[in-house]
Amino acid sequence: PDAAEAHWGLGLVAIAENRPSAARDHGRRAYEISERPRFALGLAQWAAVDGDYAAAGDALATYLALAPEDPSAESYRRLQRFYRELGRAPVNVIDDRVTRLQLSFDLKPGDEIPYVPVRINGRESAYILFDTGAERNVIDRSYAESIGAGPIFPGGPLHGAYRQSPGGYAIVDSVAFGSVTVQRVPFAVGDFAALNLRGQGDYYIAAVINPALVFRDFLVILDLGHRRIELVRYGAGGETYVGRQTRLRKNAIPFHFDVNGVWPVVPVSLDGARALPFLVDTGASDVFIARETAAALMLDPARFVASAGGYSREDLRFLILDGALAEPWGIAVHGILGFPFFRGMRVAFDYRSMTMVLEN
Repeated sequence: PDAAEAHWGLGLVAIAENRPSAARDHGRRAYEISERPRFALGLAQWAAVDGDYAAAGDALATYLALAPEDPSAESYRRLQRFYRELGRAPVNVIDDRVTRLQLSFDLKPGDEIPYVPVRINGRESAYILFDTGAERNVIDRSYAESIGAGPIFPGGPLHGAYRQSPGGYAIVDSVAFGSVTVQRVPFAVGDFAALNLRGQGDYYIAAVINPALVFRDFLVILDLGHRRIELVRYGAGGETYVGRQTRLRKNAIPFHFDVNGVWPVVPVSLDGARALPFLVDTGASDVFIARETAAALMLDPARFVASAGGYSREDLRFLILDGALAEPWGIAVHGILGFPFFRGMRVAFDYRSMTMVLEN
């Protein structure tokens, strides 16, 4: 590849390893060598992951100057204005004195994904989905309006399979997880009724939150057997967890982020075949496999075996996934590893070592 593509490739490696600052350095170098729209758009995405929304807005301005005919140009202008607003002050702020948190969650029968009770802007408790497969934090429009969450900035469809909702954007003053409060939390805004997310009986879903966007300074543990979330800050014990657990012969699986910098991707073997990249999605109540992959491996939708990191789950079922899941220049994801694989397990995400630890 040419020098620009070489730096771009190094940027992809850096973001996969949760090194957004290094990814931005390589992205800037790629753009300096060759002013390609893709590089500017990637820089905007990686700056946002790195929490530098002012720089993300500048990169979007560069992209729009290079690609004014993009059908989504007006949507990106709106996102740029939102980034400018976010850049006025820090986001996802957690008191440095907070080192640990334990919080119970619910698993709704038949769905079995983590419904976490939180208090948004100090209001009555509402449920969010704790969802590693969410590319952005998303809040329900009607809920946001009902609690007076502040101005809702206009949105619009962006590139990518998961960013087509017209929605909008909002900044929530606070989200309280038990005794821990996260301040100034950015959200995309979605119509949950249209997405069939609101009608969950007693489980009214107010928002979807990806821990990689809010708790990246913590080891994040989902104990699906005991229905408990545990957070341990790095520097207060979180950094030693993987070493301690792997010495106890737990299953440690390296993971990488996709180009968006938030999706955890792990190698998964299906029916003993060569391992393929799968998105780990704690918000998915099923396992999904790309149509082409299922056909090539001649998988039985009603019964197959999935293996990851030395752990296997038999007699799984899967649903067919049609269409591209990720960006064309990101990891070629072949499916979604949802709750059935993790049922009853304790799943830890270590964003420092980029390791997922499974305990059965």
